[in-house]
Amino acid sequence: MLLSTEEGLVFATILSFIFIFGFLGNILVCLAIYFDKDLRQHQSNFFLFNLAVTDLLTGTFVIPFCIAALIHGDWMFGDIWCQTTAFVYYSLAIVGVETLAFISWDRYYAIFRPLKYRSNVTLKRVCTAIMLCWVWAMVFTIPCAVLGWFRYGEYESMCTYNFSGTGDKWKTRVITYSIFTIVLCVLLPSTVIIYCYLRIIAVVRQQGRRINAMSSRDAYSSNSAGRHAWRNYRLKGFRTITLVIILYILSWTPFSVARLLKTVTWNHKIVPPAADTFASVMSLFSTATNPIAYSLFRRDFRRAFKRLFRRAFCKKQEN
Repeated sequence: MLLSTEEGLVFATILSFIFIFGFLGNILVCLAIYFDKDLRQHQSNFFLFNLAVTDLLTGTFVIPFCIAALIHGDWMFGDIWCQTTAFVYYSLAIVGVETLAFISWDRYYAIFRPLKYRSNVTLKRVCTAIMLCWVWAMVFTIPCAVLGWFRYGEYESMCTYNFSGTGDKWKTRVITYSIFTIVLCVLLPSTVIIYCYLRIIAVVRQQGRRINAMSSRDAYSSNSAGRHAWRNYRLKGFRTITLVIILYILSWTPFSVARLLKTVTWNHKIVPPAADTFASVMSLFSTATNPIAYSLFRRDFRRAFKRLFRRAFCKKQEN
């Protein structure tokens, strides 16, 4: 075991909290969208449903086995299940990132093209975009599974892609594949996310300055209370969007940098085991933060959660 016993227990404890909060949060999101008619009326919420499903599957099929490996000090579930968990992890990671990009673009289009939004963003097109996320993920993960690149990584403390071939041709092929995957599956959607939210933030701040200017000219107007409410709403939206970007960067940057650095230098020991495991744990951290960042800050979801709890509580009372 490359990690000390204390380090393994610390990372296992962190993953346990991620699993609990992620599992409960994503279950609530899925149930809320499924049972609440108001949420289902908005096609964009199906992106959130897809995101919750991917996070829920990651938490179910990946995190518990990573916890066990950290506690035991090695992988003990066999090669087939190792291949399976690695395939699930990378496939769902790509689906999740692509879904975040579509969510960002959906919000951007709703703000900048409000008159065309309802007619252009249909349920059929949303479902097509979701299907594209899954197909895109399969294109990049199936080759790893077919070529046998998935195995348990002691430095990462999880099953991941690890290249054991020799020769310059093999090395060139692996480096090319890795760079294309990082660019197309991480950097490209990340660029879309950051661009959309920066534009949204700029619009929110511009509208806020207009409201402030109107308030300064007519401070005692009967509409001042409404402008004050808008100012609070503007700040809340600004903080929420900023939180989304920060959580996304914190979750995936360490993992992406570590994998890119190890691939380009062709030295899998260049990143210390503790740092490598930390990067893996942080990549799973997003499974718990996504329900909070994209759902719990929205009033319609909070109302749906309350209805869900009342529905469950009433049924228990009746029984």
